[in-house]
Amino acid sequence: MEIRLKKTGTNVELKFLIPTYHISVKSVRLVDMNIQITDLSRQANEAELTGLFTPFGTVTSTTIIMDKVTGKSKGFGFVEMPNEDEALLAIKKLNKSLIHGKAMKVKIGKNKES
Repeated sequence: MEIRLKKTGTNVELKFLIPTYHISVKSVRLVDMNIQITDLSRQANEAELTGLFTPFGTVTSTTIIMDKVTGKSKGFGFVEMPNEDEALLAIKKLNKSLIHGKAMKVKIGKNKES
């Protein structure tokens, strides 16, 4: 049996070559795409943020960073989406969009492992 591994960014393609059998796993995403949201209205909540991104695809998590002392939003957060194409479309369409009258900035965030 031969195993071939090809890594492209956060995707891994595995091929298992077994005599008389060929099993292929097309692509496996190692981590969700992390999206950073800044200049976020302090009135926004995680449910609203999830609702903005969901029309573009699956959202696996949404986090608004809160001040530990006051319990209020610090004005930024993160959304994770498993599909890179959907995430990139969401970033393109939602960057500079208004939430509670304030234009938020949406960009690719750093992965937690980085």
